[in-house]
Amino acid sequence: MSSEHKPNLTLYTAGTPNGQKISIALEELGLEYKVHHVDLERDEQKEEWFLKLNPNGRIPVLTDHSPPMHPEKEVHLHEGLAILLYLAGTYPLKGKGSLTFPPESKEYWELLVWLSFAQSHLAPMQGQANHFHRYAPEKIQYGIERYQTETKRLYGVLNTRLVEQESAGEGLWLVGGKFTVADICAFSWVNWGEWAGVRLEDGGGEGWEGLRRWVDVIQGREGVKRGVDVPEKFVMKEKMKTKEGEEEFARYHGNWVMKGMEEDREKHKKQEQIDYIHAMDTGMSRSHLLEIPPELRLGIYSYLLTTPAHLIVNGSSLPRPSMPSLLRVNRLLRHEYINEHFNQPSMTFYAYYRETGSWCILEGARTKLDIWHRSCFQDLSCLLTSFAGAQRCCEKMAKVREGQMEGIVVVESDGAQRWWRWRTFDQECAGS
Repeated sequence: MSSEHKPNLTLYTAGTPNGQKISIALEELGLEYKVHHVDLERDEQKEEWFLKLNPNGRIPVLTDHSPPMHPEKEVHLHEGLAILLYLAGTYPLKGKGSLTFPPESKEYWELLVWLSFAQSHLAPMQGQANHFHRYAPEKIQYGIERYQTETKRLYGVLNTRLVEQESAGEGLWLVGGKFTVADICAFSWVNWGEWAGVRLEDGGGEGWEGLRRWVDVIQGREGVKRGVDVPEKFVMKEKMKTKEGEEEFARYHGNWVMKGMEEDREKHKKQEQIDYIHAMDTGMSRSHLLEIPPELRLGIYSYLLTTPAHLIVNGSSLPRPSMPSLLRVNRLLRHEYINEHFNQPSMTFYAYYRETGSWCILEGARTKLDIWHRSCFQDLSCLLTSFAGAQRCCEKMAKVREGQMEGIVVVESDGAQRWWRWRTFDQECAGS
């Protein structure tokens, strides 16, 4: 970096181990930078503007608005390991030393080894220990013990490395006898160990003596003291001193952790539904979109011989003759395919519900037209499936109906619980 170049950096971060390691590095390098506090509680990291910076929707992100190599082209970096290497390699320490080593040196590759160790082993294992110990709605003892035990094992690996380095005259550092980004990356997690239920005292006796001294030395560095307080004051250790403070801290972090997980799950489920619909339009399958007038309210039922006693709605059983609330449908997908079990053409319909933004399966529901003339609706076994059970339900119908899935029954209502006629898409039939 030339002496004339003035860094223009923005850090998008939050007060977590992953965020703190970048602010620690920036402070240790003596760099000026702007901070955007990403509000994890309201899922700011999943907003469209942030996803343009990091499609993975996670902090931290570093934007270099005027990188030394191409000042006219700003760079957006995510993933902590990449950001640490970029900062250490692009902006050397003012004065003596550096947080890395020359790329051609042996120490540089050792640095990558311990950076990778912290990022690929320590971070995910301790992160899962955090989740099961602090945030999971059910206390699953196996999960807690599994990840706490693995975190302790990894602490032992760090301790062994530090003691060996010190014995070899390299000082109490992971690589090359000096404080580097490898130490920063590992420290950012060890510093949160007690939140995962892993205290440094857990090493027992002299078990983690080297690791404890290493943590004490790093905690005393001025750059580290400033870095852990970005973008907000680091209060975990203070909160842990009282039961009330610990519970308050757990509620705050647990809220955004569980909220984000639930939103990701719903988003993934909807995407699976869309992907499944698209995937059907291949091979011997043909899919057709049928536009339905938006004012038409539909209740659609599948005839299954195996469900004589209950009406099943989205996984919940209701005693017959209770009927589900009607849903407004604004799009249908007709899927034509070859029933491999009977080697016959078949079809299935899917409806897109505007209110929920989800697809539901609407299965073929008549055998022959004259059967419908002789049957009253209440005698049928009814099933309204959620998309999750669609494929299983199709397979079951194919077996019990002997491949005679010809169409779909649409039952219209005037809004009350009076069911007054049904029809198929290819022809109508009068009903009582």
